[in-house]
Formats: sequence, C-alpha cells, structure tokens
Amino acid sequence: MQWRLPQRRKLVAALPKPQITKGLPVQQHHKKKKMPGPKQRHSSPSGAEKAAKDQRRRATAPAAPTTIDTDSTPSTPRPAEPADAGESAWANGRLVELLHEGDGAAAINHVNAHVATCPSLARTAMDAKTTRSALHVAAAAGQPAVVRRLIAAGADPARRDKFGKTALHAACERGQGKVVDALLEIGGGAAGDAARDSKLAQLLRAGPAKQPPIHLAAKNDDAAICLQLLKAGARPDEPAPADGRTALHVCARFDSARCAAVLLDWAADPLAASTVPPYHNPLHVAASHNAERVAQLLVDRGGDFHGPTKPPKGYAGPLPTPCELAVACGHRALARNCGAAARERRAQQHHDLEEANAEYSRVAGRIAAARRERDTAARRFDDTQRSYEMYASENAAGIRASVGTPSGSSRPSSSLPSSRPSSRPSRSSSRPSSRPASSGLNRSSA
Repeated sequence: MQWRLPQRRKLVAALPKPQITKGLPVQQHHKKKKMPGPKQRHSSPSGAEKAAKDQRRRATAPAAPTTIDTDSTPSTPRPAEPADAGESAWANGRLVELLHEGDGAAAINHVNAHVATCPSLARTAMDAKTTRSALHVAAAAGQPAVVRRLIAAGADPARRDKFGKTALHAACERGQGKVVDALLEIGGGAAGDAARDSKLAQLLRAGPAKQPPIHLAAKNDDAAICLQLLKAGARPDEPAPADGRTALHVCARFDSARCAAVLLDWAADPLAASTVPPYHNPLHVAASHNAERVAQLLVDRGGDFHGPTKPPKGYAGPLPTPCELAVACGHRALARNCGAAARERRAQQHHDLEEANAEYSRVAGRIAAARRERDTAARRFDDTQRSYEMYASENAAGIRASVGTPSGSSRPSSSLPSSRPSSRPSRSSSRPSSRPASSGLNRSSA
C-alpha cells in the first residue's frame, strides 16, 4: 500500500539528522549540471568562415599528381569536353540545361553536334527532377524549332512523363500555340497516313493523364488552341477518364466563355452529365461556380435553366435544377439574370413556333388551292375531250352520208372532220378519164 504524501513528510521529519563534525567534508547532494545558455553556447561557423577554412586547407594540401589513377575516383571536376564513356549522359544533361535557359538556337546546335555520336540523344534526354523528356521541356518553353528538330532526330511525341502527360499536354497547359501546331503537323507523320491517325489519336486522348489536352486549353480559355485541336480530330465531348466530365464542364468551372463558344459551334452537348455523383451537366457547374458568362451562353444554346434534370440510369432521387443550385450556392444575381434570359428564350421559342404554325397554315392553304385548280383543269380537259369526240363522230357520220357509203361498209372512215365541202364535184366529172367505164363500177362496188 502506498503512503500518502503527508504521512511520508512526517516520517522523513522524524528521522535523526546527521551529525556534522568539524574538519570533515560535508556530504553534498548531487546536482545536475546546467546546460549552457544561448550566450554560452558555441556559435556555428558562418559560410564565409567555412569557405576561408576550405581555402586554407586546399592551399596547405600537397599538389595533385599529374597521372590519373583509374582505380580511384578523381577529385577534379568534369572537363568541358566529355570522354566517350560519359558523352551520352553529358549531352543529355547539357541539352536539358539549354532548354531550361530558353536558348533554342544553342539547343539546336547542340543536337546537331552530338546526334551523330549519340543517336539516342533526342529520345533519352530527360530532366532528372521532373522525369520529363527534352521534348516536354521544349514544348513547355515554347520552342517550336527545337520541337521540330527533336522530332526529326527521333523524339517520340507520344512519350508520357510520370503523370501520364505528353508534350502536347505541356504545350496546351502553357498556352504555346505554335508548339501545338508543330506537334500536330509533324508529330503524326505524313497527312492521310494510318500511322498519323493513330498517333494523333494517342496525342489527343487523355491516356494515363487525368485530362485530355483539350481540357487544358479550355481551362486557360485559349480558343485558338482549342480550335487547332478540334480541327486535328479532337472530340468536343471527350470525357475525362475519372469522372466523365467534358471540356464544357471545364469551361463552366473556370468561366471560359470563348472556348465554350468554340465547343458549342462544333456541336458539343450542353446537356452531357458527368458519370459520377452529383451527375451535373455544364449548366449545373456554371450555376454552382458563378460562371455567369458561360451560363448565359449555355442557356442561349439550348440549356434548360428551370427544367428538371433527367437522372442517370440506376440513380434514385431527383436532381436539382440549375436555378435551384444557383440559389442554394448564394449566386442570386446569376439566378436572376439567367432566369430572365431563359424566360425570354422560351417566349421567343413560343413566338417562333406560332409563326411556324402560321406559315405552315399558309403553305397548306396554297397547296390546297393548287390542288383544287388542278382538279378543275382536269375536269375541263375531260369535258373538252368528250365534246371533241362527239363532234368528230357526228362529222364522220355526215361524211359517210354525203359520199353514199353505207353505214355497214367496211371502208375505214376518218375520225377527224373533213375540210372539203360536200358539194364539190368529183375529179371524174370535171376531167374526162381515159379508163373504161367498167373501172368506175368496180371502184364503186369495191
């Protein structure tokens, strides 16, 4: 059983005190050694003192031998002109340094000078810190001439870094339009080639990266690069691998109105929803992030600001409308302006529908009138044809009666009325015939 503190104090006070004898040393308790304070501590030498100390040590050191020991590591710095064994590593590092410095002409000269001895220079040159190839660095630095030279030397435009990005990603992320043009023209090969199409598809896809290149252009609101990618074959509704969001979602997130207009001109779907909850379309994203310009553009191009959103298959529960989402996020100005624009658009659609119906009624009336006129003309034609046939038959009967041809004769009669008068004398009475009289009887009997 442990004693309590007051009891222990009483017991210690009751113990006999030690007798102090003169001339004998007094037993003292062990005391902890105090640590030196800030002023008592030794200050560390500064950088200048270290440099001076190193300089003195080098001055007093013996001179280095002129012969180089191959077994030991040399302490002298690497020379400017590398040896054959380390030429590839030195050339790779020097190329990356020149690209970081932004000296494109020197980088091209370096490639021209060392590509013969290092054929893999353009393919293997890599930044050790970021694991990006020399083509990535040149694309990000905005060096289209260097990009063309590296591709001609064997660099692969479809090579990806540790984040899954290609040189086209780097150029789109930095807004380098000329580099994008160089990569799309030369990176795929000759125009109309199957290999070119497959490589362009690899460049334009997201791949292992989180986003395709067109999403990066939409994030920066770079309409020129976005148009270049679309002309090269990029899909305007290219989804991200993770959440299925399109470039219009990115435009709505960062209020990139110019890229959104270009994408809508290329038939991008303003109602495309993401594949993960909360299954928002671009108008939802614009309403939640207060992107008023993109929201009004989407409303003008067919987005429904007040209508219900159709939930995806397998999702139970209603989805909020963009207007409700804007009000819930506190963006009342956007909700008011886009709501007014949506109402105006609905009124305009109703007016256009009424005008279309009226025009349809007018066209239908003209078509019905034309049909009635056609039927009337057909009836008139039939009446005229019947009257003409009756007149022809009557004239034919009169001609047969005047000539004396019996009605049952087999002689063919003309269906057309004769223009000769019935009282005209025959040719035999006016001019004497040299034929015998029996010929006339035979003709009449025939």
